[in-house]
Amino acid sequence: MDERKQHQGEYWNYEKPKRYSRWTDALARTFVAFIAAAWLIVPIIIMTVPDTSKWKILGVLIGATSLFGLSLAAFGTSFKDQEILVATAAYAAVLVVFYGNVTNIPGAGSQQVSSGNPTA
Repeated sequence: MDERKQHQGEYWNYEKPKRYSRWTDALARTFVAFIAAAWLIVPIIIMTVPDTSKWKILGVLIGATSLFGLSLAAFGTSFKDQEILVATAAYAAVLVVFYGNVTNIPGAGSQQVSSGNPTA
């Protein structure tokens, strides 16, 4: 029996399907993986641009964290309030730790770290 005909009643009754095809499941998981990677990679790329001011980096941190939390609240219909708060705090912590580490790389971020040698 054709899968469309088999699940046609679910579609017309606005019910979620009881199971998904392997292809649909793989496609959805791949899409989610790309979105999750982009949530981390895009702010990191922006923060590592040379000669970026502290205020711009702070704006990236605040904006990315706010958008992350809002997207979880808007699109994550099964999340509890506590789960959204924890996920957003963890996301912000990852970005802040990355910013703390990137300032030690010469040419990245807005701060230059000296070698510790006063003659250098």
